[in-house]
Amino acid sequence: MADFLISFRIKEDWNSDKRYEDLKDAVLMHSTKYWDETTSLYLVRTELSIDKLGQELKSAINENVDKLFVRQIGVNATRYCGAFTDDDFFEFFPDAKKL
Repeated sequence: MADFLISFRIKEDWNSDKRYEDLKDAVLMHSTKYWDETTSLYLVRTELSIDKLGQELKSAINENVDKLFVRQIGVNATRYCGAFTDDDFFEFFPDAKKL
């Protein structure tokens, strides 16, 4: 069992509501416990590895316009996918691996 922080940005367009709901459903399906009281952020507990969780969440977004990253809490492990354009992200997470 591991705990993760999931942060995301769904670009608003004709299909954004569906992608948001698909992402939310994926989070809920794969977590045994979660917290979501702030915008675009989940804390989850799951039996999945960071890579498996990341792949499940990645399938809910459009990588060409959306952004998502997963950080394992208490471990130096970060995965990301999507339209990241600001290299400062990699200053904070130099060991981040693309999903």
